[in-house]
Amino acid sequence: MNALAKIKLLSNKYDLVVESLYNEVTDEESGETTQEPITDIEGTTALLTTDGTSWEFVDEQWQQIDENIDKTILYSLFPFIMSVCNAIHNPFAKCLYSHIYEDVILAYGENTKEEINITGINDDIDVQADDYIIVKTCTNEYLTQVLEVSNNTVKIDNKGLNLRVSGNAETIGLLFVDFPPQFLDNVFAMLAYDLFLREDKEKRQERLGNYTYTNFEPHNYYGLGSYPTHLEDAVKYFQHIST
Repeated sequence: MNALAKIKLLSNKYDLVVESLYNEVTDEESGETTQEPITDIEGTTALLTTDGTSWEFVDEQWQQIDENIDKTILYSLFPFIMSVCNAIHNPFAKCLYSHIYEDVILAYGENTKEEINITGINDDIDVQADDYIIVKTCTNEYLTQVLEVSNNTVKIDNKGLNLRVSGNAETIGLLFVDFPPQFLDNVFAMLAYDLFLREDKEKRQERLGNYTYTNFEPHNYYGLGSYPTHLEDAVKYFQHIST
């Protein structure tokens, strides 16, 4: 499961998570294989898939629902993780696979500002798709994830970051980040707590099939000391530990 699926699962105690909304069915006579939608799983018509999207069975087909909720989570994710890392003074950046690149160009993806292409890299690229990295510019640092790598280009996720794009040649650092899985899982749970469970936030309800979401507000990192003790203890364990 990806981060979106893990956060939604932690927040709502899903008992129905599937890899696909369809089953392959082979005709015994013709041998042809077709896909038929899953329609009856433990009495519910709303499912969470391992890619984090939510679906509802309407008019004999699956329709994606709550895309606005997915956007809220995805736009909160990187800033929230970075906030927790700053709080424990450990960004988990590793010198290995990290580089400073000169004279590169940052440009938005094709028809979207949710992706940024870092082009003109004339040196080794040691990061790969799905790696977490910190992009270090002359003005700030941004935690993000690599989407794609080609010969001289690294495509990164820009959701929730608003990373500056000037179109001019500049020098940036790409710092490889090595998160322990148990650290990320607990940070995801903290974000879920902020988005869904924090009692002092304004509450409202949104329908998802047979489930109900609450507290869908953009994230606000409250700082250590305001989360369940078991989650805080789990992340503070890494405060002075180099992974």
